[in-house]
Amino acid sequence: MTHLLPPQTAQRLPGGGFSRKTWAMLVKEFIQLKRDRVSFAMIIMIPLVQLMLFGYAINTNPRDLPTAVLMQESTDLSRSILAALENTKYFRVTQLPHSEAEVDELLASGTVLFAVEIPARFERSVRRGPRYAQHGSADRALTRPRCS
Repeated sequence: MTHLLPPQTAQRLPGGGFSRKTWAMLVKEFIQLKRDRVSFAMIIMIPLVQLMLFGYAINTNPRDLPTAVLMQESTDLSRSILAALENTKYFRVTQLPHSEAEVDELLASGTVLFAVEIPARFERSVRRGPRYAQHGSADRALTRPRCS
């Protein structure tokens, strides 16, 4: 039975069959691309068009997010934070709720997509040191694209 096997099969490298088949298929595909210029152009042009589209045409920066601000104190610092939020292009303060339950209701109903809470004694906490408490809440809908 040994006379049926060619002498070079005993000296094959382990795992060489898969590598050779893959290499042969790769060479065959490149030869086919050389023959078919339209396919080659499509392989180059489609990713370039996608790159241009995703890079320039689709803007993922959020703008004018309807925002609720819960101010539990009315101090200079909290009013300046509110003014700073209103002056950004990212937030549009549409609601000034009076309780956390109202904030949760606004977020759940979709009236606002973002909420900022300035707690009581916030300015005092800021003046005391680096451990101050300011809360922000966002709706899960922020992960979905929004056209404006």
